[in-house]
Order: sequence, then structure tokens, then C-alpha cells
Amino acid sequence: MKLVQDFDSPASPDEVFAALIDIERVTPCLPGAQVAEALGDGVYKGSFTARIGPTKTTMNGELRLFDVDRDAKRATLRAEGKDKGGQSKAQATIVFTVSPEGGASRVHVDTDYTIGGKLARFGRGELIENVANKILQDFSANLQELFAGEAGTAGSGASPAGGQTSVPPDAAAAQEFDRDTADGVTVTVPDSDDDGSLLRRRRFASQARPPRRAGRQSNLNIGAILLGILRDKIKKLLRRRRK
Repeated sequence: MKLVQDFDSPASPDEVFAALIDIERVTPCLPGAQVAEALGDGVYKGSFTARIGPTKTTMNGELRLFDVDRDAKRATLRAEGKDKGGQSKAQATIVFTVSPEGGASRVHVDTDYTIGGKLARFGRGELIENVANKILQDFSANLQELFAGEAGTAGSGASPAGGQTSVPPDAAAAQEFDRDTADGVTVTVPDSDDDGSLLRRRRFASQARPPRRAGRQSNLNIGAILLGILRDKIKKLLRRRRK
């Protein structure tokens, strides 16, 4: 079966196409979709959950991005998946093209899909088309939010938490190390893809030792004195008994 759909975006064609071929970046915009692993060469493992009629199903499988033409702003996606019990399966080939439209962008989507197994009972053409149109509508709205959020963060240079100026990772790690070491707490610097950051985290954690406290040292000295006095008294008592 085939579907032909279009949606508009206020972003430029270059921005829209770059987002659409960045699978891990754009997947959160698609309701029900998740990427589990990037296998390389444009292949990804993931899942997709949707309700078709009375049936809600989750398909696990692979997605492949290929035939990427950056000049024509056209690319092809092929998705294959099946549900956990293997009772339903689906395949889809999606070709999308991004073109300028009055200072913005229009995305044209051609989808050729097949549904098999239990899900095919509810997969009437009209029902599938209604579901697909709703998903694409939500995807388009989420994509605009993605662009708006990224533009706002880049323009203000503020962190999402509350408008504070961001601190470079190395400086932030050093600040955490200084503060937590003074309080006697082991430092944990968040992991990143940078091997240097991982090494810094381990080094900080090994160096962050609770500082010695004067009160504790005094208690140890008093205990040692009392123990020495008690030992001398026991020795004297044992000598008297021998006599």
C-alpha cells in the first residue's frame, strides 16, 4: 500500500534536511519511536509503538538510511520490524524530499508499506492513512519545537535550567572537585564521549579523600593516653599478686 503526504516547516530546507537525516536527533520527534543502537553505515536498531484500531503494538527491528542526496535534499528510509510474539510484522520504504516553499520548507513523503500477521486484520487502508496522518502531524509540530529549542539555546548561551551562563566541562569538573573535596565527599564528574573526561572522573574520585578533622585527632590522642594509664595499672596489679 502507498501513502503520499506533505508537511511544511518554517525552517530553511538545509536545516530541515539536516535534521531528517540525523536519525538519533530527530527520532524523539516521532511519537512512539525509539533508537536503541546505531549499528553504523546508516543502520539503526529501534522500536516503534502505535495504536491501529483496537490494537496497540510495538514493533522491534531495524531502520536503514540510504540514497542520501544532499544537493536534491532527498533520502530514503527502509524500516522492518515485528512484534515480540512474532504475530505481526511490517515493512516500509519511505522517500522524502525537502524543497523551498515561500521562504520556508515543504517536505514531501512517499511511503510504500506492507503489514502482515495479526495486525493486518485491522490494517485497512483508510485506518492506516488516518493513523499515519496523525503521526506526521505530531512529528511536524515536534520538529518545529526542536528547531525553536535549539535556536533559543544557541542564541542566549543559557542553560535550559534557568538562564545561567554555561561553564566549560573542564572548569565545571574542577569546581565540583574543589567543593566536594573540602566537604569530604568523593567527586563524580558526569561521563561523556571524551576519553579525557572519563580519565579526569577517575582521577578526581581517587584523589577526593575526606580531610582530617582536628576534633577526631584530639579524641585519638586522649584515647591513647587513657589506654597507657590503664596498661600501667594492670602491670602494677600483676606484680603485687606475684609477690
